[in-house]
Amino acid sequence: MSPRTKRKTTKRRVKHSAKTRSFWSYFIILLIALGVGAVTYFLLNYLYSKSDNNIQIINKIEKYLDSQKQEIKRDSAKKEPALKSESKPQEKTKTKESNLEQKRSIKDLNLTEKESRAIKNIINSMEKNDTNLSIQKELIKPKERKISESGNKIHIEIVERNATKKDKKNDVDKNQKFTLGSKGSSSSKPKLVIIIDDIAHKHQVDAVKAINLKLTPSIFPPTKHHPDTPKLAKRFKFYMIHLPMQAHGFKKEEINTLHTNDSYDKILKRLRDIKRDFPELMYINNHTGSKFTSDLDAMNRMMRAVKNENLIFIDSKTISNSKVEEAARNHSMPYIVRDVFLDHQDDKNTIRKQLKYAIELAKKNSKAIAIGHPYKNTLEVLRQSGDILKDVEVVYLKDAL
Repeated sequence: MSPRTKRKTTKRRVKHSAKTRSFWSYFIILLIALGVGAVTYFLLNYLYSKSDNNIQIINKIEKYLDSQKQEIKRDSAKKEPALKSESKPQEKTKTKESNLEQKRSIKDLNLTEKESRAIKNIINSMEKNDTNLSIQKELIKPKERKISESGNKIHIEIVERNATKKDKKNDVDKNQKFTLGSKGSSSSKPKLVIIIDDIAHKHQVDAVKAINLKLTPSIFPPTKHHPDTPKLAKRFKFYMIHLPMQAHGFKKEEINTLHTNDSYDKILKRLRDIKRDFPELMYINNHTGSKFTSDLDAMNRMMRAVKNENLIFIDSKTISNSKVEEAARNHSMPYIVRDVFLDHQDDKNTIRKQLKYAIELAKKNSKAIAIGHPYKNTLEVLRQSGDILKDVEVVYLKDAL
């Protein structure tokens, strides 16, 4: 083979091999492109399917929130007459439509378990971020609206009001004293609280309830002499507990009377036993107790236990040198004390005179607390007292503090 022919043959071979390599390079690139396209297609298809599900969930959430907004507007529209006319209570009308609205919940959306869980997570995250808080409260919690009213102020001086609810903690200087505004009533009249001590039997409950006044019963804890007091308490909308405490020279003590040498643990156990029998208990006042309430160490132990159990102690003031106020100050607790004893003397004229005195104090100070007993004369005076009570409003203790 001549050199010239050899060179031509070599060039053809080189040219053919270059074309072959170029073909396979393009083929491989095409395969890679097809692979990437397939992966991209399946990935996008997966993401869009997820997005559609999320959009459906979000749409359902928006529909649910819109329905709740409409429900809130309807409820507020129904309650507007009550806000404009405080003297007349709003009448409650129940219809099938309102009942269906009240029962509306996430379940009504016919969501799957996964969708329901997603909605709950979104609502929880909204609550944490304080987003749309007004709507969250309507969705998650029972409907509870309170109308704040600026009525007359209560004259009771207290040493640092310590709120028992976890969501309300007010730091107040220990030596600061202030007055409380009246709540629970739309009337501008002075408030008169009438506590009826020593409630222990059915006939006493019947007699108190027969009087058309918001009297505050103070009920004995159960003993073998009056075992049914927890059942009797359920007949009242509001009640207190009349806690037996040691007195000077008083021989007819109630069973389980607390004494000045009782330990903190014993006092605490006593209060817990009472709360077990009376689960809605908020206030207690002393039965007798002249010796106990005049002993500062004993009252310090009492106030510590009362505070621990989220209760409030009312000083019946059975002795002039009571240490309840000082003990209350030591434990940053409210100090609330009665103003008048109605029936220290069981005589109608005296009882009526004391009631008029309590009314005068209420007019002077915007509020007064009187204590009486389920005596025949006391209840008879209260039953016939419509004319002398016309200038005040008799309220439960809880509505005056």
